[in-house]
Amino acid sequence: EGKRKSRAVPGAYFGKGTSSWHEILCNITRFSVAKLASGTERNRRCWVVVLESGSAPCASDCGKAHECGAACNPRLCEQRLRLREENFPYVSMAESKANRKEQHDRCCESVAKALKTPMVRFMIEALHRSGCTAVDERYFQCEPCGGVAAGAGFQVREQDTRVVVCEDKPLSQRMVDQSVTHELIHAFDRCHFKIDLTKCEHLACTEIRASSLSGECDWRSEFDRGNFSFRQQHQACVKRRAALSCKMNPVCAENDVEELIDKVFATCYRDTTPFEKRP
Repeated sequence: EGKRKSRAVPGAYFGKGTSSWHEILCNITRFSVAKLASGTERNRRCWVVVLESGSAPCASDCGKAHECGAACNPRLCEQRLRLREENFPYVSMAESKANRKEQHDRCCESVAKALKTPMVRFMIEALHRSGCTAVDERYFQCEPCGGVAAGAGFQVREQDTRVVVCEDKPLSQRMVDQSVTHELIHAFDRCHFKIDLTKCEHLACTEIRASSLSGECDWRSEFDRGNFSFRQQHQACVKRRAALSCKMNPVCAENDVEELIDKVFATCYRDTTPFEKRP
């Protein structure tokens, strides 16, 4: 969706998919901006359209100046433009760059705070004790993720791994903390248990563990999502979120994800390593 190509595993799949909403709006923009024109030279206007998706602009041709035609009624042009500005605000290129820098800086600040939380510090220490790749501030990167649904991802590039946090997602500090913990559990499983992330069964197991141990399925998070029950709500949340992550990964394209989750759930849910018990 976001046209970002990289090899990724459980937390975020940066691959191709259906057109995202900002790409659809981009097509609408291309169609209609050509008609937003005045009828005289004096009122002629040319609009540079930069429709922000919260990350990068749309297709490059949406950012080009559109010559105004002479067939459009000026008053209708003003009405259409005003309606469009109310629903899909435009920003200048300078504003766009400033917004992206602000997003990046805010993300870096949130990640820095997350690295000081007890859960994240514990996971980093667990990785060090297991002799895994050295994890420091450089292991965590803030990048725009475009149309990717997840807030973060664990990436494998040859023998190197890293955690990417999506700077263009409206994540609270609590969500950043949980996302970083979630991805570090994937890193731990790959290093400590030597899981093969090209196998859907292994992928399902690490997703179950990450959803269970990161705190993303605690009662508060589930209540915020509108999911609350007094009976096995945590297990239901873990199954649901693990299945969603697996379905986004092409490794599981040929598998019945729900059936596979059920198959490995008891074993993987019970394993709380490196914690003594579920946090």
